[in-house]
Amino acid sequence: MNDSQLVRALDRINIKALAKVDATGSSTAVDLKDYVGSIRIDLNAISLAGGTSPTLDLAVRTGALTTAMALVSGGAFTQVGNAASEQQKTFDLRELNRYVDVAYTLGGTTAAFDLHVVGHAIKQVL
Repeated sequence: MNDSQLVRALDRINIKALAKVDATGSSTAVDLKDYVGSIRIDLNAISLAGGTSPTLDLAVRTGALTTAMALVSGGAFTQVGNAASEQQKTFDLRELNRYVDVAYTLGGTTAAFDLHVVGHAIKQVL
């Protein structure tokens, strides 16, 4: 299997749809029960004009229930400042619980970011 075939075999999992975020929050949890192997999570963030010293801290969380999410060890992305940022993290799905989401915290005054978080994983075929 070459790289282009592998990319086509990965499912795209929308963890946080592209949207403006201007307050601390979290994405809706996504269910990973049908996926195997590992998941690569891509963060794309762009600071929007305005505010003073805007920052965005983002971390991956997991839980057996969507109401009991906990931070994943090694799941924090590098803080985003007043610039664009593209980052990736990869996790072994055996080390995660059934659900995953991202929690984000904004700092500075009137901070706002365009934020998009997507996962890539192989769906189990039975």
